[in-house]
Amino acid sequence: MKHICPVCGYDELQQAPYDANGNESYEICHCCGFEFGFDDFHDGHTFESYRNKWVSAGAMWFYEQSKPEVWDLNQQLKKIESIQPMYIPFWKKKDTPKLIEAGKILASNSIDKVPCPECGNHFLMVQDVPIMYANKIERIISCPACFAKNIILMPYNS
Repeated sequence: MKHICPVCGYDELQQAPYDANGNESYEICHCCGFEFGFDDFHDGHTFESYRNKWVSAGAMWFYEQSKPEVWDLNQQLKKIESIQPMYIPFWKKKDTPKLIEAGKILASNSIDKVPCPECGNHFLMVQDVPIMYANKIERIISCPACFAKNIILMPYNS
């Protein structure tokens, strides 16, 4: 069974990007080059932020030899909508009530200084990533020390 890349819609992944427990496959998508478990967890990309970066750079194929003779980026991106439920990495499954509460504070004011509720060693960082086709942003809230992370989907005009 083949799987769909949640970044670019490529439907020839050999493994699910994450298993039922959220453990990453470390497979690299032949189309966009996203490595599940590295580009997300280690580099901090969301599917949308990586997709925006990839499309802005020209949507070049990572393994050119895998590119079909006839290829339509927009048709491929539409395949993402069929992924139900969306793959969830293990670190996204660990939202604690305290981290959710900190996210609520930073959802209304991204410049507040909120200490990490998980480790208490650093203030949470905020990064907004526009989702071009949905007129929304992902507000990524993360701790640079313990890597606790929460992602909030918000209207673009917030």
